[in-house]
Amino acid sequence: MNRLTRRTIVGSAAIVAALAIGAGVFFGVRTLAGDDSGAGAEFGPFWYAPYFEEDFKKPRLNEQVINGILVGPDLELAPRSGLCQEKGSEAQYVPSEELEQRSGGTPLEINPSYLPEGVKLERAEGAECGGTLVNVVKYYNVPTRENPAELGVLLWSGGVFSVSRNLSTVRQFPLDGAAERVAPMSIKGRPAVVMRPVMPAGVDAGIGAVTIVIADDFGITAIEGDGLPLSEFIRVAESLYGGRQ
Repeated sequence: MNRLTRRTIVGSAAIVAALAIGAGVFFGVRTLAGDDSGAGAEFGPFWYAPYFEEDFKKPRLNEQVINGILVGPDLELAPRSGLCQEKGSEAQYVPSEELEQRSGGTPLEINPSYLPEGVKLERAEGAECGGTLVNVVKYYNVPTRENPAELGVLLWSGGVFSVSRNLSTVRQFPLDGAAERVAPMSIKGRPAVVMRPVMPAGVDAGIGAVTIVIADDFGITAIEGDGLPLSEFIRVAESLYGGRQ
């Protein structure tokens, strides 16, 4: 594979989009809004679909700078518009068996000190330009998790997320979604942008996809995917930096 597509470098964007609609097909949960009966309401398959349809109709994010990071629906990922462009070369695929050795001890090393129980590494990919490693991405699988105190209610919807690090002088990232779900934030003192998930009926169990983009000295770190509550993704993001500020 000599040429990388955006999907390869960014992560499983297409998978994430599908999971955002398909996660929790039989997700039974008591609504957090509009129910004063005390007993709660049970939802059947695809009960959350109207929430995603409504979100899709809302004003979309335009290209703009948030916390020093250029985001927008039609942007290229930083490696393709940054160092690769400077080197005058196309991004080349780096197989997983080479990544640990080449990224170890470098800013592109991905080694979160926190992963929720049951979350497993699936695979890793990378890219280089002119012999320089410019991108590392790791994909993690999230199992579904039921609430032990309430049968049929999920704490995690389950899904897939990726963590990527991109070496670049250009801090930009492709984000596409409702503008109201995008906001500045901080991860261990670093400026960041979050695209919050769609949360049907106020439920945050990982049904909707999350993106956290962090501005680093070396370029960009990004977490994308679903299957976990937003608070868990923030913990994973913070754990990438250990005690460093």
